[in-house]
Amino acid sequence: MTSDREPDLFWALRGGKCEVGIVTGLEFDLMPVPSYYGGAIYFAGADAPRLLTEFAQWAPTLPDSVTASIALLRVPDIDPVPTPLRGTLSVHLRFVHIGDAARGAELIAPMRAAARPLIDAVAVTPYAQIGSVHSDPEEPMPARDDSLLLRGLPPAAVDAILAAAGPGVETPLVIVELRHLGGAIARDPAVPNAVGGRGAAFCLTVIGPYPPPLRGVVDAAVGSVLNAARPWSTGSTLINFQGFATAPHEARRAWSADTLDRLTRVTSTWDPDRRFRFGYSILD
Repeated sequence: MTSDREPDLFWALRGGKCEVGIVTGLEFDLMPVPSYYGGAIYFAGADAPRLLTEFAQWAPTLPDSVTASIALLRVPDIDPVPTPLRGTLSVHLRFVHIGDAARGAELIAPMRAAARPLIDAVAVTPYAQIGSVHSDPEEPMPARDDSLLLRGLPPAAVDAILAAAGPGVETPLVIVELRHLGGAIARDPAVPNAVGGRGAAFCLTVIGPYPPPLRGVVDAAVGSVLNAARPWSTGSTLINFQGFATAPHEARRAWSADTLDRLTRVTSTWDPDRRFRFGYSILD
């Protein structure tokens, strides 16, 4: 297959990320969730040590009805960024509870009490507005992202992350996020699949802008944060948060040895000529 013989198919493959094959159909069930209790709470950056410490203790106690993450956030002084967050470090707590609002308020109460919010947007919200929880940019932009899976988040790990990206640190990184895992992702499914990283407690993700003039300093900042947390790493990653997998050994960290062996055999059997050679490569 070449770009001149089958251009549409070639570029469809070139734009993908799965080296093993092409998804031609997908079936999934929809859940009846018209609304959720949740949203974003923003705090001052000076409160980051207290908030990350509280989050590390609070998040593992949450039921499966809750998804939560917390991020050190640095956004530029531009519209439409809310005034209290412009050009400074803030702490962005993300919280979604599927269920009774009163129960949701009880669950989020410890984090609300940990520091005074600058903005508290947690409320009963139509599910169509789920994107407002993270408020990610809607337009594409060059960015560098990478991640580590953590076994846990003890005080020493919190201190290490803050030393690399917390208050008083000059860094080009826009987001340093701790996402609580566990729940359904920690349980093996009834039908085996290739999802990795099930034993991790948290995912640490870092994101920075990546126009050519900033690439060197952003690469260094990404490495600084990830290296600081590496003593608590599981050694694995989630492929969706892999970031720059520039070599096969980096992509392979997303799967267990048994799963990787199965994927390698499937790839070798069904694609011996390496047609699907783009995206994350698991073969040398």
